Amino acid sequence: MIALVEVIHKNLKELDYDLWIKIVKLYVSNPIDHCYLMNGLLYNPERSDTIFVIKNGVITGYVYASTIRGGLRIVLWGETSPKHLSSVLDKSTFVIINFQKDAEEIEVEPYLTALVERKYRNPELSYFYDMVTDEERFKPYRAGNVRKLNEADLDAFIEIRKIHGRPVSREEALELIKQRRFYGVYENDKLVGIAGARIKLPEIWIIGNVFVHPDYRGRGYGKAVTSAITEDAVKSGALAYLQVETTNSIAINIYEKLGYRTIRKNPWIFAEKEQYN
Repeated sequence: MIALVEVIHKNLKELDYDLWIKIVKLYVSNPIDHCYLMNGLLYNPERSDTIFVIKNGVITGYVYASTIRGGLRIVLWGETSPKHLSSVLDKSTFVIINFQKDAEEIEVEPYLTALVERKYRNPELSYFYDMVTDEERFKPYRAGNVRKLNEADLDAFIEIRKIHGRPVSREEALELIKQRRFYGVYENDKLVGIAGARIKLPEIWIIGNVFVHPDYRGRGYGKAVTSAITEDAVKSGALAYLQVETTNSIAINIYEKLGYRTIRKNPWIFAEKEQYN
């Protein structure tokens, strides 16, 4: 039997009902693999550009691209190709590419070549561990004055994001605190550490943006704020999911002590566009 293969290029706000249902079924089958796509469908459809590979009526691969502060965050899953990746690249100054599958299943080199051909200079390949925990495995940890952040913490939150090298506007900071949820740890009325939920769906939360001020490290604060946001996730009935670079042994050790386990290693690519005068 000859397989019927379609390649569909869509902004997520333009989906018809049939494709919408296909995405939902895909997500329900594996929330870890498809949480980025589902989050884009629900909350940022106008900022999402996607290539779908559909075989015999079933989605077998996709390249999902969302805009982030002048760049693109791209997630690849299933039966994709460098040609599909090239179709979503635009004039963005940088790209972050996350392969949602095990490193041993992917030949990364053709994707690096595709980026170079599109004038992205010196693409950097890194490897990350996907780690998860749930209410049964989670081991809470308490240290310091940890609490959920709110509007009263806005100025302090903006300042620590700047120190982290991830500056945000006041409007962006307010959205992060109110919609995604962040915990912070204070010492002597100074916000010195944060952790938050990058994605919040009923089945899965992505935990991230963990940072402790360099002057306050070694006191258990990173572990404490990660524990706080993880506890919210698992108590809601969701899986807590985070992604950490394989070389970050300190963070990996902390996450393991909180009950996280590694489920796979996957490749990421970071690249910047060549600039011409």
